[in-house]
Amino acid sequence: MKKRICFVTTYYDFSRARMLRSYEKILPKDVEIYLICQKDEKIKFKTTRVKKFEYSSKKPLVMFELNKFCKKNKIDILTNLSGGPAMALTVGIGTIFNKTKNIFYDHGNPKKKTLLSLLFFQFILDKILVCSPDFLDKTKKYLFLKKNRIFHLSIPTNIDFFKQIDKKKIRTELNMKLTEDIIISVGRIEYQKGSDFLLKIMKNNPKKKFILVSNDIATEFKEKLKELKNYIIFSNISTKELIKYYNVADICILLSRSEGLSYVPRESMSCGTPCIVSEIESLRLMEPAIKVPFETDTIQNKLDEFFNLSEKEKETLSKKSRKFIIEKFSEETLRKNHIKYLLS
Repeated sequence: MKKRICFVTTYYDFSRARMLRSYEKILPKDVEIYLICQKDEKIKFKTTRVKKFEYSSKKPLVMFELNKFCKKNKIDILTNLSGGPAMALTVGIGTIFNKTKNIFYDHGNPKKKTLLSLLFFQFILDKILVCSPDFLDKTKKYLFLKKNRIFHLSIPTNIDFFKQIDKKKIRTELNMKLTEDIIISVGRIEYQKGSDFLLKIMKNNPKKKFILVSNDIATEFKEKLKELKNYIIFSNISTKELIKYYNVADICILLSRSEGLSYVPRESMSCGTPCIVSEIESLRLMEPAIKVPFETDTIQNKLDEFFNLSEKEKETLSKKSRKFIIEKFSEETLRKNHIKYLLS
């Protein structure tokens, strides 16, 4: 018997598209995959197996439209691509009084406030997944009525897509000097992402080049960036372009104050580019990433230590980084668990 699984999200962006592309590879061929998301004429991310539908209702009526959709299309399992308490309520109401089972997949860091909200929604949730083992005990503590239905399931990384490219070749292609030290930062530029520390590091390293890949810059950081000259910034780049910039860099840096199972260090390390990450839940498990506290001097020291490594030592760290992602987060490694927790 074929199973029909439907993923619901609000915005359908690069990260959600990457997840669906992984599911197209992971889930058995006889599983029908559906996506329902808000209507947006700008959505251009293509998939091969996914049947995409757009909902037209305004919040909070979406959950009732979703319920009708599940009944009409005989959906076996409904789960989410974007998280938060509102989405937990959506998948819960979206399956109530019909045969569809729901799974709430928390892709972020479940904070106390979020868990307290979920405390009331756990009665209508069939299963809850968390993206990092760091979050498992914490979630079970608050959602004790569902503790036997809460599981850890990592989000996979496409290691065949995020792969190494010859650094010299790609730097030549992108007109970047072979001898310069290059650091990449990917994501929103804001306080929550630790961008205050990032800008201090940029200011303290005027001879190093920083590549910033960001579609969103908080107002308070726009003026501060104007004071710096040692960076280039890109927005709305394709995933293929992002892979080039991961590879052109010597090291990636992510100093978030709170984070789920971030794509950034996993994609960077899959490309063989080592990563410096803040020593917080989830990220601290990113071995062999370089973990740092929220101290500018320590971050600077770790950065200096990296650039003082010999070329052979850097190459060894690069190989360890990619090997770790292959062994822990590749689609092949996580296939069985995804089939187990999403389809059973």
